[in-house]
Amino acid sequence: MGQVGFSAGLEYGGRRLPIQYIYDNRIALVSESTRKYSNIPKELYEDYLNDLKKSAYIHDKFIASNKVEVDFGTIDTDTLSLILEAANNLAKAFKNNAEK
Repeated sequence: MGQVGFSAGLEYGGRRLPIQYIYDNRIALVSESTRKYSNIPKELYEDYLNDLKKSAYIHDKFIASNKVEVDFGTIDTDTLSLILEAANNLAKAFKNNAEK
C-alpha cells in the first residue's frame, strides 16, 4: 500500500525535478542529500535554509538536527506557508540560475 501525497517541482533538463514533497500528515524539507542528487547549487540551498531559519522552531527542531519530516500537527499555518514559500523561492532561483 502506498502513501497519500504529492510533490511540487519544476521542469529542468527535460525531466521533472521535484522540490517539495507533501504527504497526508507531514511535509518534507529539502535535505542536503536531495540538494546533491538534484544538482541544486549550494548557495541556492543556503538561501533556502536561511528562508526556513525565519522560524526558530523549524531551525531548532529540524535544520539544526538534520531532520526533514515536519508533522502538520506541530506547526501553524504561518510556518507551513514559510516552508512552501522557501521551496517556491528555491525552485524559482534554481530555474533562473539554470537558464543563465
